[in-house]
Amino acid sequence: MSTLAYLDYEPAPIHAADPTEPVIAPSGQRFPQLYRLRGFSWEAEHAGPAARQHPSPVLYTLDRTATAGYSRTRIEPIRGFDRSVDSGWLYVRHHATEQSAEGYCDAMTDRCPENIDAESHVDAALFKTALGIFTLLHTQPPPGAPDHLVIYVAKRIAADRAALGAKRRWVEEHLIVLPDGSTTSDSNILFPNDA
Repeated sequence: MSTLAYLDYEPAPIHAADPTEPVIAPSGQRFPQLYRLRGFSWEAEHAGPAARQHPSPVLYTLDRTATAGYSRTRIEPIRGFDRSVDSGWLYVRHHATEQSAEGYCDAMTDRCPENIDAESHVDAALFKTALGIFTLLHTQPPPGAPDHLVIYVAKRIAADRAALGAKRRWVEEHLIVLPDGSTTSDSNILFPNDA
């Protein structure tokens, strides 16, 4: 079963000169702050004094006030993944419309159900922010691909569209944050076996 979480909130003020804010060139698409959410959950099989808390799965959000029902919640602003805490890939994708975001979420959950983080009970999260509409999707990397990546994605119309005639050709742009904090726009690193 697919679950899509809709989160509509007022994000932190936007400061255009913030050097830590992810920006994809040449489109110039800006992205909101990403947060890592950690905390504890109660064991469902124990009630009353026998109940114990255990660490909950790490979640990711664009909402700095999220708690996901955790207790002792810790929310940390991040730009990329920390090898000691995070695993897999996190796509932070900009969408032109809410419908395109919903279509993306549906396609990903239909096509790749094995990649969805079942423990979070959320296949994808859709956020409406002052910077636009974004989805977060946490997946495991394909075999042979690097791990611990945050992948910011935006689309733009290709610069050479005049050569394409009346057709509009959309091009995906990537800003990939590597585990050491450096970045690349080379999306070929995501699928090294295809290169």
